[in-house]
Amino acid sequence: MRALKRLIIEDNLLQELWTSISLGLQAMGITILVSLALSYLTVLPFFRPIAFLFTKGRFLTLVGLSFLFTILTHSGHELKVVLLVFGMSVFFVTSMMSVIQSITRNEFNHARTLRMSEWRVVWEVVILGKIDQGF
Repeated sequence: MRALKRLIIEDNLLQELWTSISLGLQAMGITILVSLALSYLTVLPFFRPIAFLFTKGRFLTLVGLSFLFTILTHSGHELKVVLLVFGMSVFFVTSMMSVIQSITRNEFNHARTLRMSEWRVVWEVVILGKIDQGF
């Protein structure tokens, strides 16, 4: 109990916990936005190779990339966020692309029989239909 008291009062344990939690939440929010956008754009043929190349970032180590990201960022907080976002988003895009590719032709055709435009089909089937698996 004395050690816990010293950690909380002298070493600012609660402040450091809040800093860590807020950093994680910020990185997760950015990851979700960037990854879902890139994954959903793979419906358009132009973005498929870009997303495919992005998913190959899984095989890069963050140790080597930390030098590049250090040069590109201006503060330690930005560096931590960028490293977390990159580390999580390459895996998230990979899994979301497989979810989107698992959509059957019948699901698209069903939406078309309801006289939806092509963009409405993408909205209903791909985005709204698979958002639960994204989160």
